[in-house]
Amino acid sequence: MNAYLGNGPKEIEYPSGDPFVIFFQQSTAMLAITYQIQKKGCKSVGAGSVGSVEALEDSVMDLWTTKENWQNPEDQIGAYTFNYARDGGVLDVTVFNDITLNSNFYHLPAFFGIDNPTSGPNGTVHQILHITVPDPCGG
Repeated sequence: MNAYLGNGPKEIEYPSGDPFVIFFQQSTAMLAITYQIQKKGCKSVGAGSVGSVEALEDSVMDLWTTKENWQNPEDQIGAYTFNYARDGGVLDVTVFNDITLNSNFYHLPAFFGIDNPTSGPNGTVHQILHITVPDPCGG
């Protein structure tokens, strides 16, 4: 939140093993990623995305499947894109997300014609999550 308010870095990277990343791995957001990888034929490298509506659906599903209820990462990151690479039974995923004024207030600023500032207070923050897990496709 400090970064968003203009008091911190505008790019935040979370390494594999970070508590935020581990929690993300245990959410339906990670299931969405592995589903897309499998649906695309388990290619060795690729990319994908999860939009705002699907992220909201994942959050609602997590409400009933995790003890933390609404305290889950996809509530905080919403829509995201990702790149992945599979090698030797390991899946490496990098998730990219931008926190903006618009996304922070449930997309209402855009409805009222308020632009997202790109720097300073309420400026866009770029989040990057690095995930390393066993390959869901085998290998």
